Amino acid sequence: MREPILEPFLRKIRTKKILNILKKYKNIKLLDIGCGLHYELLKEVEPYIDEGFGIDFKTPDICSGKLIIKRIKILDTLPFKNNTFDFITMLAVL
Repeated sequence: MREPILEPFLRKIRTKKILNILKKYKNIKLLDIGCGLHYELLKEVEPYIDEGFGIDFKTPDICSGKLIIKRIKILDTLPFKNNTFDFITMLAVL
């Protein structure tokens, strides 16, 4: 599936804003809800986090370096314990 024409530009703006925040902290554990098929945000921020989790209903399960991507359809609650993550993002999902 091809992404909308402006999406790469908009993703760059969103990622820059997130990086400005993440660079202020250490030992970050990040959850990206709706990470997308190619989990672009997590790949961009990987050098600045300790662990990154991405969840989406259309991505395959992947474990790569600091990143764990799970195919999950959120029906009611997230499948994580409270206080598992330092930051949670949900960008361009709704």
